[in-house]
Amino acid sequence: MWRFNEYSVSEKSHVGKTVSGESEDVDCETVDDWIQNQLPDLIKEYEQKDIFNADETGLFYNLLPSKTYSIKSDMCHNGKKSKVRLTVLLCANEDGSEKLPPLIIGKSKRPRCFKNVKTLPTKYISNKRSWMTRSFFINCLKGLDDKIRKQKRRIILFIDQCPAHPSVLRTSPQK
Repeated sequence: MWRFNEYSVSEKSHVGKTVSGESEDVDCETVDDWIQNQLPDLIKEYEQKDIFNADETGLFYNLLPSKTYSIKSDMCHNGKKSKVRLTVLLCANEDGSEKLPPLIIGKSKRPRCFKNVKTLPTKYISNKRSWMTRSFFINCLKGLDDKIRKQKRRIILFIDQCPAHPSVLRTSPQK
């Protein structure tokens, strides 16, 4: 604390400020109803190791934080937000025993940072906007389906309503 006192900095002079932010409301009643009334019927025939969830997230690796600490009297100004991004698809099963390698989607076909890299612990693909496309997603599903068929397993995969995702996809025969 003596270093802070040396520069006349105290706890009370610093506050957390939001530089920018977005929020999207979710209808909690609908979610709760689905979890209580529909989900149990969907998963009752599956073990935890056979219940999977997949989702994408945008990784804006040049974006500054949305909050910062400053002195109360300081003004916080929004700067231009970086749009440089990667999309990351993550998929794992419910009990955490199986985590598929992440799929990274970038802009560059051959990023310079991969110049002397022979292998990655992930799969990398590219398109102009670094976004998930339906064909990318279906190729990922086919890879997962091949793996599961070889193991003679039957799984259920939960995905969100992203336009790149098919609304219903059955790859293996039903019981």
